[in-house]
Amino acid sequence: MQRLNVVSRHIAGPASVPFDQNLVEVETADEGRIAIVSLNRPKALNALNNSIIRALNNALLDLSEDPKVACVILTGRGKAFAAGADITELNTKTVLSMRRNDSIAEWERVLPHMKIPVIAAVNGVAFGGGCEIAMMCDIILASEKAKFGQPEIKLGLIPGAGGTQRLTKAVGKSHAMLVSHPKFYGFLLYTK
Repeated sequence: MQRLNVVSRHIAGPASVPFDQNLVEVETADEGRIAIVSLNRPKALNALNNSIIRALNNALLDLSEDPKVACVILTGRGKAFAAGADITELNTKTVLSMRRNDSIAEWERVLPHMKIPVIAAVNGVAFGGGCEIAMMCDIILASEKAKFGQPEIKLGLIPGAGGTQRLTKAVGKSHAMLVSHPKFYGFLLYTK
């Protein structure tokens, strides 16, 4: 029961290690057995840019090598889990520079292949890449305020980290169709 309280509060014990200018913070609980990894760009709704993706990868790689850590909880500070791609960063890139960027490929090599369970604690919006990060985790715990979606499809774009395939693979085609509204709300999970 105590571990569930840690998950629901998104807090940790006394230890805290910042990664890359505090874009990702790691806290520990339960004598270091639980690591809470928080995306920390609340003013930008934890929008994903190259720096935060690299920081997340580095934090996860470090945790995967720590023999004390038995579980990782991934969450976002503020009102969002992760609002998707950082549009301000995308506006400065060319198609060629985006093709050369392999931070998403790095993230695909790290998160889905963790040797310990990773729980996404979704406390707000999880759109685009944020939704895809949540789907890469082993378990998703969604608050009633959680919102999931792939808004890039409205622009004719394919989700870049397997968003269209991951949901169907995880829950099956019929369940995927039930939650395939453009925005799926966490409170629907609690409705009887």
